[in-house]
Amino acid sequence: MSTSFYYFGDLDAEGISIWYELTEQREVVPFVYFYCCLFERNEKKTSFVKKKQVFKEEAINAFLRYFPKSTAEGIYKLIKSNCYIPQEGLNYLLLKECSI
Repeated sequence: MSTSFYYFGDLDAEGISIWYELTEQREVVPFVYFYCCLFERNEKKTSFVKKKQVFKEEAINAFLRYFPKSTAEGIYKLIKSNCYIPQEGLNYLLLKECSI
């Protein structure tokens, strides 16, 4: 029996790097559903906080392979522009709106 591990953190270069480093130790999958909800509910906001982070192309590309193309492109643009969406952007009320 295997156990699946899912990761959900900030939607930024640093959060993705954390996920990528975890994958070097064990199989960890991005919690795609939560990330898609987080991105869709927050992508239009103009108040993203700018963060200067190291952009690791290999980590970003590995992460984005899990997502639908249009979502991956939007996330890539967000991160490349040094913006981010904190994981707290997907709060209880938004989770209630997201249907599984």
